[in-house]
Amino acid sequence: MLRFCRIGTLLFICVLSGSAYLAAPSPAAKTAKGVVFRRISGCDYFMVATKSDYDVLEWFHGRDPDKGDVLVGGFESYGFHDIYDETTDTNLRVWTEDYDLTKEDALDKLTEECE
Repeated sequence: MLRFCRIGTLLFICVLSGSAYLAAPSPAAKTAKGVVFRRISGCDYFMVATKSDYDVLEWFHGRDPDKGDVLVGGFESYGFHDIYDETTDTNLRVWTEDYDLTKEDALDKLTEECE
């Protein structure tokens, strides 16, 4: 079983081995940190505000994130990603629809996906 674990300020991928977790540094993918900025009711897509831009992600598995949740992981590249929700201490799987967007472009993309 894989899950993200935090030791101090470092994020690790933890693997359940017998009755203990073994921690390994998370993959080389750029680790991003962002806040769920916008959700549209009934839609699996949501907008994340990072330090310098906005990303549009689609929720696939795990706890559905809420507005204001802090997300950490390699979600600033296209494709599927297993990321960590710091706010709820849970893992989730997302698809990155687009990233490195302006606020306006991200809002347009989110609206387009949720129509």
